[in-house]
This record gives sequence, C-alpha cells and structure tokens, in this order.
Amino acid sequence: MESRRDTGGVVDARPVQAVPDMPDVPRPRTSGRTAADPRRSGRGRPAAVRVPRAKIRVPTVGETHVPRPRVTATLSEMARRPVLLVSAPAGCGKTQALADWARRTHGPARIAWVTVDRDDDTSRFWSALLEAVRQCAGIPASSELHRLSSPAAGDELEMVGDLADAVDVLPDPVHLVLDDVHEIRDEGVRHLLDLLLRHLPPNLHLILSSRLDPPLPLPRLRLEGRLAELRAEHLRFSVADARELLRRSDVDISREQAAALVDRTDGWAAGLRLAAISLQGAGPAGGAGRPEPADGIDDIDDADRPGVDGPGPGASARSDYADRVVADFAGADRAVADYLADEVLSGVPPELRNLLGLLSIGDETPVDLAIVLAGRDDAAGLLARLERETALVVGVGPGRRSYRLHGLLRTYLAAELERENPGEARRLHAAAARWYADSGDTLRALSQARAGAAEELLAEILQSSGVDLLLAHEHEALCAALEALPDHRLRDSPRLCLVAAAARTRAGRADLARADLARARTARSSGAAGPADADLDVFERLVEIEIGLLTECCAPPAPDDPPGGTPVPGDPALEAWARADRGRSLIFAQRTAPAVDELGAALDLAEEHRLEYLAVRVLADLALLRGVECDYPAMVQSARNAIATARARGWSEIPALIQAHSMCAMSEIVSLRPAAAAGEIASAGLAARTSPDRATALVLDALGAVAEFDRTHRERSPDTLLEVMRRCRTELEDGPPGRMAPLGLLEFHPAAVHRRTATLREIVTWAERALPGTADPLVLRAHARLLAGRPAAARDVLGPVLRDGLPCVLPTTGVDAWLVQAGADLAVGRVAAARRGLVQALELAAPGTLIRPFRYADPQLIGLLVQHIGTFGRELEPLVELVVRRAPAGPETSGVPALTERERAVLTLLQSHRSIEEIASDLTVSANTVKTHVRSIYGKLGVNSRRAAVVVARERSLV
Repeated sequence: MESRRDTGGVVDARPVQAVPDMPDVPRPRTSGRTAADPRRSGRGRPAAVRVPRAKIRVPTVGETHVPRPRVTATLSEMARRPVLLVSAPAGCGKTQALADWARRTHGPARIAWVTVDRDDDTSRFWSALLEAVRQCAGIPASSELHRLSSPAAGDELEMVGDLADAVDVLPDPVHLVLDDVHEIRDEGVRHLLDLLLRHLPPNLHLILSSRLDPPLPLPRLRLEGRLAELRAEHLRFSVADARELLRRSDVDISREQAAALVDRTDGWAAGLRLAAISLQGAGPAGGAGRPEPADGIDDIDDADRPGVDGPGPGASARSDYADRVVADFAGADRAVADYLADEVLSGVPPELRNLLGLLSIGDETPVDLAIVLAGRDDAAGLLARLERETALVVGVGPGRRSYRLHGLLRTYLAAELERENPGEARRLHAAAARWYADSGDTLRALSQARAGAAEELLAEILQSSGVDLLLAHEHEALCAALEALPDHRLRDSPRLCLVAAAARTRAGRADLARADLARARTARSSGAAGPADADLDVFERLVEIEIGLLTECCAPPAPDDPPGGTPVPGDPALEAWARADRGRSLIFAQRTAPAVDELGAALDLAEEHRLEYLAVRVLADLALLRGVECDYPAMVQSARNAIATARARGWSEIPALIQAHSMCAMSEIVSLRPAAAAGEIASAGLAARTSPDRATALVLDALGAVAEFDRTHRERSPDTLLEVMRRCRTELEDGPPGRMAPLGLLEFHPAAVHRRTATLREIVTWAERALPGTADPLVLRAHARLLAGRPAAARDVLGPVLRDGLPCVLPTTGVDAWLVQAGADLAVGRVAAARRGLVQALELAAPGTLIRPFRYADPQLIGLLVQHIGTFGRELEPLVELVVRRAPAGPETSGVPALTERERAVLTLLQSHRSIEEIASDLTVSANTVKTHVRSIYGKLGVNSRRAAVVVARERSLV
C-alpha cells in the first residue's frame, strides 16, 4: 500500500518502498525491466513532487449550475472513444459540463482528473497524472501504478509504456480528464502527452479540455476514428437552459426575454452569467444591487420587492427593466468587456488581434472582403489560424469562405475600434460598403454605408437598387437608409424621392409618401431629371397608384390603352412592377386574356431578378385571375405557390398573403370543408394585422361568417352571421365586383335554408344590379322561385342559363343551376329528368370538388342521389360518396325507422365481401331470411343497392 501524508492540502506523491517479503506481482511489460529497476523502485528517480489536492480533484459545480441532460448524454456517448477533445473558447462551460458529467455518470471517485497549469513541468505534470489515476476507486493495492514515479530525462517513452501496462490490466476502464490543456507551455509536457496519445492502452480513455485545439496528432486520431470532438455549439445554452440559469441566480424573466438574451449571447455561458449580474442590479444608472431578503426569509414574493427603476412595486417595472438590459446587453458592458479583455483576448498575438478588429464591422465577413480590408493577401490564412488556434472566429457558409465572430466579442471590438480610431472605423465601413455593392449584396452595402456615414455612396446605392429592394420587400431597410441621407440629397434627386415615396407607402405612411411624391414632381419640373431618368414617368405613375390603393382601398385604375400602355421601362425591376400593376388592372376590367400575358411576363422578370416580394404578389393575382375564370384548381395552385414563396422568406404579414389565403379559403368553402376554410381565414387575418384596409377586414369577416354557417347551419339562428355578410356586401357595393361578388352570392344559401324571404329578395335584387349579363342573378331568382313552390317558373328563368351558356362569377353557379333544374323536375314527378340534372351537376362539380351546392339543394334531390349510388359511373362515384358524406340529406329525409337487432347485424355484414349465402351461414339463418332483412334495410334507408346502403349507414353512424 502507498502511504500518503496530507501536508496542508498537498499530497506527497513519492512511492513507498515495497515490503521485502511481498512477492512480485506478475504483469505484462513493454520495457523488459526487472523489479529492481530504479525507475520502478524509486532509486535514481527525480526528487519527489508534491501535488495539491485541488489539482487532481473533480471540481464542484456551483449552486447556479444548470444540469443539462442533453450535454451529459453527448459527453457519455463521445467518451466511449479512446480520445475526446472538448474544445471551446473561454466561458463556454467546459469544466462545469465535464465535472457535472463525471459526478452524474461515474462518480468523482471513478474519474482521474488533472487541472493543467501553465507552470507545469514534466515532473509536476506526470506526478499529478499518476496520483490522479491512483486515487480512482477500484485500483488494486497491488497495481504497478503505486510503484511508478516521474521519468528522468530521456526515459519518457519507457515510463509511458509502464503506465500503459499498469492501466491495461485494471479490472475497469479509467477516464482521465486533462482540463485546461491550452495552459501547457513546457515542451516536455507536450512530448509526454504526445507519447501517451500514441501508446494509449484500450483501458484508458483520455479527455482533453482546451480553449483551442492543442498541437497534438489530432488529424491522425480523427482519420483513425479514435477521436470524438465536442465543440462550442454543443455547449450553447438553449432558451430553457438560460431561464433556469437566471432563475438560479434569482432572476426571473419571460421566455421571450430569455430568447432575446440567448440570441445576443449566442448561448455563451459566461455571457449569460454576466447578464444575470446586470439583471440583478438596480438599474442602468448603477447604484445598490437589488435588496437581499432579510435573514431567515427565503421566500419573499418578487411582487413585493421594490421596482428597479420606477416608482412603486410590481412585475411590470421589473419586466421593463429586464427588456432594457437584454436589449442593451453587449460587449461594451463593463463586466463583459473586462472578461473579454482578461480571459479571451489577452493571449492573442497583435497581428491576429488587428484582424479580429477588422472582422468586427459586420456579422459575417467574407474572406475576399477581409483581404481588401486588411490589405494583405494572407488574410485567409490568418483567419484559418485564428479559428484553429483561438476558436474566436468560426468559418461559415459554403466552403467556409466567410467568418463570424461571437456576438459579444464583435460588439466589444467594434466599440473599441470606434473609441480608439473612429476615422479608421468609418473607412473600413465605407470600403466594405463599396465591396458589397460591387458584389451585388445591396442590403449589406446599405448597412455598411450607413455605419460609415458614406452619404454619396448611400445615395448611389439607393438610386441604382431602390426599386429592386422595394420589390424584394426590403422597405424597412430602405426607410432606414433614407433617414440617414441629408435632406438636400433627396431634394435634388427625383428618383430618390420616388423611392422614398414607395418605401413609405409600403410602410403605411401615406402622409410622408405624398410629400415625397410632391418633391419628386417639383424636382422634375425644375429640370433635375436628366436623360438617364427616362423611366421616371412610369415610376411616378406606379407610386401614385400605390398611394391611391393604400388610402382609398379601391380597385386599380383602368389599364391604359392600347395594350402595353406606357412605354416599357429600361429598368427590369421597374418593368416587372409595371407589368404586374397592369395585369391586376386588367383583372378588374374583366380582360382576363391580356391579364394572363402581363402577369406571366411580370412573374418571369420577378423570378429572373430575384424580386421575391413581387413574385408573391403576382402569384396571388394569378390566383385571383383563375378564381374570376372559375378555374378553382388552378386558383389554388397559384395561391399555394404564393404562400410557399412567402414562407420560404419568413414573411407572414404581407398584403399578398391576405389574397392568397382568401382564395384558398374560398376553395375550401365551395368544397364544403369549413374547418380548413377557417384555418385559411385565420392565416389571412394574421397577414392582415398590419394592413389598414377596411375592405380586407370586411371580406375576411364575411368569409368567416360563411365558414361558420356551413359548420353550424342547423344548430343556431343565422341572423348574426347574415348581418355580417350583408354588411360586407353593402359596404363594398361600389368596390370591384371581382372582390365582393362571390361573397354576396354565398350569402344566398344561409337565407334560403332558414327561409329569410326579405333577405332573399334583397340579394337577388343586388345581384341583378351588380352582375348584369351573368348567370348568377338568374340562378338565384330561379332558386327563390323553387323555394316558393313555383317549379315551372324556376325552369323558365333557368332557360337562358342552361341554353345559352352565360358566364358565371361563382364557379358553383353552374352546379346550382342544374340542381335547381333537377329539383324543379322532381317537384313535378319527372324523376328521370331530375336524375339527368343530377348527373349534369356532378359533372360540373367534379373538377373542382364543388360540394357546397349539394349541401343546400332540395333534400328530396339528395335522397334521389342516395338511391342511385353505384349507377353514376367510375368517374363520378368518388364525388357522390363525398357529397353523401359532407352534404347528407336534411331533416326532411333523415329520419330513419329504427332497425331491428337482426337488421343491424345484417347491415354490418353487408360491409364485407360475403355473399348472401355466407351471411346466412354466419347468422345461422336461411338465405331467404337474409334477403328479407336486406329488402327491409333498403326501404328504411331509402336506397336500392348494397353499396348505397353501406354508404348511407356509415354516414348516419349505423355501423
């Protein structure tokens, strides 16, 4: 056994002499030395080294430490490899994570831990390593580990071999953690560690924790599959982790505030702990920290604590203060700055420190830009060295051709650069702006030009790319850049004034937009526009239309004639905008053929020049166009494409999405899927939150009323819903027919179901006035006459519709017409004619799955449909089944005489493929008895086929 003397927390690591009469324990060797070898017995070895206990003890975790099962599980999985490298910058929580893992998965007694110091030499390091391994639980007293000592110069390889032999025969594997490996300065220690890696026994798992990758044979280990690597991204705190850390620091913030803090700190553990200190303070002005609870009072309610910077108590003041701290938390914070200077940047060489300062001017810096800013061709190599040696930068993007600094480090270095050399900071920003502009990255160019106060360059970028940014939905960036321009640069440029007017229109600031438009006209009249501004006529007209649409919520003006209107602009973005605007005008002018051409050309240009916002708008207008043409499948396809394009860019609150989701809602309504329609209406409502358009709100209210009625039409009075729909119809009566006519027509069915005669007359009168020359008002009048018990009069009204093929505003109108005709035929006993009318209605409904008209058709007619299930042909039968499922017969025909128990049993077996004889055998009755039950079932269900009986039974939950 080894005798250890505890002298003030220091372990005497000298091995004791073996007892003379104790037999040698045989073991494998690599050196072939005998037991009398002085390096094993202690004779001739270097002087003894005493090891502080703290150096070889698993660190304790503090009270604010947050257990993170995800990190612990990752460490456990990675620690199965022979070597695990935990490499991350200072403050990422490497030591705490490893200590927590050691205690939770193995227990501190089963982990060998060595904290490396920069003054460790070979003897001190090896003594600490040996003592840490000896102290692991389960090391036998007879282990050769107790006889090993520090190697003499030149004997390192033999001593590593002895260690490998001794560990290899242990009953359990040993995990050896070397923490702070980046502190190694002694070449002898590096050599020892390199030897240990090369001769690592299977029973020893080595875990290296370092702020940067150590100069060891890592590539070889990686290639051999023996190395696992845990990096900073594995240690980042999630929002839930951050909230728990702050809670343990007596800081309570909302999930949204925690998410913002994690975003600002990149989940950096040290940054979050420093933020907790700031959040515990009394306010941004400093002063005493938040009062601690009195002695013995641990559960004081936070709501009773004084507000941090406002008068009086309350959670609101604390939340406001937390919002400010989170918003302002950056590298310039004193605590953060001190930590970064002392712990993170102190060992960085000057040439690399200067390059870090250059990177601070942006979130990400491409390698080619870094070469320009640094003025040296080896910048790419220096960046790679920074990443390899410091982990302070991370290569990102395809081919890792850009580099990103940690957010807090970037703000610290940017503040330092601005403080120490503001002129250089502005020069760097201006150079970056020019580089981004030449590279086609207009948004970053604008941002850098603003930061560098480069007015001339900023105006140049806005002049050349303003329209492109508008049509890419970047009006906020445009408005910010325009605010940075002095007034004279706007005043002297008509094009800039028009860009400003358009951007402010998109932002909903009609007053400022009108002022900018007036300034543009003044500048043009004064001769400020030169020959290069020949597109200004088109631009000015488009801006004027946009302002009109914003303020008057009206239809676009009638398109110019002849086709092509104003001259085609030379600017592709302006041309795309002009064609899109003209296409929309043609839709409302009911000129669909040229509208298709203009919108198609606009979409091609938008896609070619990556004008995504305009593409979404054009796709939504194409959906509207297909809806006007009653081509609902094509309408839905265009609307879905618009939604997908917007979703890919993260846009959820743009006007075009209101139209796209409304078109999808209409499709769901006519397909009688009210729940799906309600979902589309909700999405449209989300998109409309920033829209000042009163008409949009009315349309969405009316769509919601229709969907709600379809869901509950027989469960409650329709008066409230009818009032919503009537308000939409009357308030939008002077608006574009294509926008509100379908909604007015949908209002008819609720009024018809509940026999609201006055409302029916009002709707028919409105339709005749608003939709002359179409089939829709005639079908409404015919339907009203059928409801009044005048089938002959209904047939007379429908004559021109069915004979002449009048155009329809609503795609379901043709289906309604044939259903009214069939209902009129059925009312006078012409069953065969009624069935032919049903077939015509089904054929019209099939392409767009237009089921809603069947929901509100004559119940006797739906009963006829049910009776003939199985006789409509392969193409129509799927639609018939949908109709029966979604639009069952109403109360007039839904009452079914009770089935007997035996009839229910027979009906259940009818669902199978058994024959009548097989069913009789199952029920132990005769086939004739089964046939009698089947005839009774058919009569009670009002059907005449087995298939129809099964469909109706399932619809009515009889089986």
